[in-house]
Amino acid sequence: MNGASWRLSCFYGYSKHTHRRDSWHLLRELVGSNNESWLVMGDFNDIESNSEKEGGDVYHYLIESFKRALANCDLKDAAWYKQIFTWERECGAKHWVYEK
Repeated sequence: MNGASWRLSCFYGYSKHTHRRDSWHLLRELVGSNNESWLVMGDFNDIESNSEKEGGDVYHYLIESFKRALANCDLKDAAWYKQIFTWERECGAKHWVYEK
């Protein structure tokens, strides 16, 4: 990136399913018409596929909505990050849930 300009956004998506649409609307607003390279980091509070979650319910409509938002903003996931579980609930319990 010799001399190229870029920007960084730290993003935290709504954790409630009912507000995810608001998260993706904001992400689309942030991309705007800026032509700089863009790095977005943070917690989107969503997953791109069933393989990124073990345990608990999978909501396919949320996955599809998230994937559309990423595509609309021309954002791609960091490949090295795919193998790391970043969230869990009820550790060791019968209903243990992991998400990437």
